[in-house]
Amino acid sequence: MPSPTSKKEKYTDPVGSPNSASSDTNMNSGESDFEEPEALPLKKLSSDEIKVMRAYNVERIKEVDQLAVDAIAMFFENRVSDCEKLLEKNLFGDPIYLAGSGLVVFLRYCMCFEQPVADKAIQLVETSSSFSSDLHPSTGIMKRIGGAFTRSDPKSKWLKAGEYRAKVIHAECQAIRCFILILQQSVTAVMKAGVALKRAYNLYTELDKERKERARVEGKPMTEIGLDLNSLYCVDFGLGAINLALSMLPSNIASMLNFFGMSGDRDTGFEYIIRCFESDTLLSPFASALLLCVFALVPFFSPILVPKYVPAAKIMAKRSLEKPSMANSLLHRWLIGRVRRLERLVEESSETINYVLNECDIKQIVETMPQLRHIAIYDDVINNIILFRWEKAIECCTILHSESKWSQIFYLYIEGACYEMLAHACIATGDAEKELECRKNATKSYWKAMHNKTTVLGGKVIRIDQFVAKRLCEITELAGIKHPNPDNKKTLTELAPLPEDCLLKNLISLPAYEIVVLFNLSHQVPKSSLERMTSELWEQVQWEIPYSDNTTNNTLCKVAEKFLKENNIPSVEPHTEEQAAEIKRRVKQMNTITNGYGRMLFYLTALGTLMSNAEEVATQEKAMPLLKAVADSPKYKDKFTSLSYCRPLAMYEIANVTYYTSDGDSKLTLDLLDKFNKEYSNPHYYFHSSIDTKVHLVQQFLKKPTDPITLSADDLDDNVEEDSASKEEKHESPSN
Repeated sequence: MPSPTSKKEKYTDPVGSPNSASSDTNMNSGESDFEEPEALPLKKLSSDEIKVMRAYNVERIKEVDQLAVDAIAMFFENRVSDCEKLLEKNLFGDPIYLAGSGLVVFLRYCMCFEQPVADKAIQLVETSSSFSSDLHPSTGIMKRIGGAFTRSDPKSKWLKAGEYRAKVIHAECQAIRCFILILQQSVTAVMKAGVALKRAYNLYTELDKERKERARVEGKPMTEIGLDLNSLYCVDFGLGAINLALSMLPSNIASMLNFFGMSGDRDTGFEYIIRCFESDTLLSPFASALLLCVFALVPFFSPILVPKYVPAAKIMAKRSLEKPSMANSLLHRWLIGRVRRLERLVEESSETINYVLNECDIKQIVETMPQLRHIAIYDDVINNIILFRWEKAIECCTILHSESKWSQIFYLYIEGACYEMLAHACIATGDAEKELECRKNATKSYWKAMHNKTTVLGGKVIRIDQFVAKRLCEITELAGIKHPNPDNKKTLTELAPLPEDCLLKNLISLPAYEIVVLFNLSHQVPKSSLERMTSELWEQVQWEIPYSDNTTNNTLCKVAEKFLKENNIPSVEPHTEEQAAEIKRRVKQMNTITNGYGRMLFYLTALGTLMSNAEEVATQEKAMPLLKAVADSPKYKDKFTSLSYCRPLAMYEIANVTYYTSDGDSKLTLDLLDKFNKEYSNPHYYFHSSIDTKVHLVQQFLKKPTDPITLSADDLDDNVEEDSASKEEKHESPSN
């Protein structure tokens, strides 16, 4: 790692993407117009070729689909290169190969959020959409109106098997395009997503209506109505995914899509996707991965959701690994690692994640889908932070900011935060030499982060980079030096010289604990780790109380002092006079930067959040006065301080505590969340999208509780077997 004190050291741009430039890192920044890439050049089919493909029967469809079935099997056997090569070799032979390639690239995008990957996925599905739309009759509005006034044999309106399949592929491509655009999070992209969603939903609705009508008229099960099974269950997958996505979107995005007349039902979505998973058809592995992802992602936002979703995740993991087509899937194993952490089994989560990392060293993953390895490394960073393994967390961050094309300033910021945690640990041991070394390394990480540009997605800076860029500005202000790259608008190819003997320190002490609080990790922390975190935070509070001498901090300090006294927390003092002087200096500087807000606001927010997510209700109750003190503090907007998230987070956590201390009283909790929504109807604080999502998912769940999977007694008694991939069980292979 180059030294930041050298005058003109070369520093290469690890992002290397022209799409990463930013015009503004503030939340109120304008966004550039989102431009979709053009579809790939596609040879125009002759009328005879169209006629032949439309006339495909079930047997012919099965033959053509087999290549896609083989490719997907390769993907979930971690043979990603083989999968992509097989599809690319036959790319323009059938729209299903283009759609399959687009789906694989879309999965990669979901793990990295890199704009070039999104562009490639859109290109593939747009081309497939154009291809497939030529292979089925148009269902324009005039044709539908005319059909409503025409009496004829219903069978005469039915599509041929080949046409039905083409229409399914068309719908699938529009749905994938919609999800990619939604993840861009720009207004332009979301509006385009609404159009794609409406188109996909209409297509799926027509397909669903026809298959039901066929089954009714012919008096046969849906699987025996002359349509191929892959297409039938792809309809289930598409309808299920759309229903789930619509039901779980943050309220601001959902309201925009509601303009197009779209609303989703969560339970209906689960029902459709589970049916696709159990069918052992083309998209069954993707249905499994989607369910496992949802069951792991939703409870990630709130402990209130854990009791319903985590058992479902464990059952889905068990059922998935029992199927030969998914038994060795590293994608599934990585998701299982996340589920382990949701159970507060962080050691077990680390073992699973490290298993994935060891297997990810295989050439095909490294070369073709490094995103899976990178996201597993990121999860390893999180686990190591929770387990206080700072050196290992730093090693992981070093790999990420040297290999990953995602947020460089974020990885370097976390690296700097972990070095500060190591320095803090040296205070207790009295190792001044090592403490200084860690401070210097933290300085290098922060300084390098300042030379990187923020990551842009969908035309605007991603939320996490908005926060980090603001915090880096505050770090330079705290040190009294000039920021080399204000707002991180570009990547500087040379490191600017840093003033001699300058040590950069975070705005708050114990910055890694802020990551735990901000990134929805508090309810994933084991009891022993939570106790250590709160103990160290209380120690810091006691050190700083004597120097917090302004009105805002006085109020917070009185609450803290009362808590310390009532809970008999042992008193502590700075270890040395030099340390006391440094604390006094930093507290005063902090008060100046934040206009009296002070570091005490963060400490009480972090303590209240950690305690409100403890396993014991008694500990949760103790968090309430701390959270209320923060909630009663002044309201700041995003541009003012990176700590503007503290007050809204405290308001949410008050609702969380209320739920547990009132024996799950939904009405009380919903009233508090409604109050939150009214006060922050136009949010202007850092991490508002994350907190808004927490509020939305909890409100949705409390208004309509759900059981994602019907649990049998056997399922409840079984745990996921980590070695199930090695079991030699015989199953029927996926069939058409």
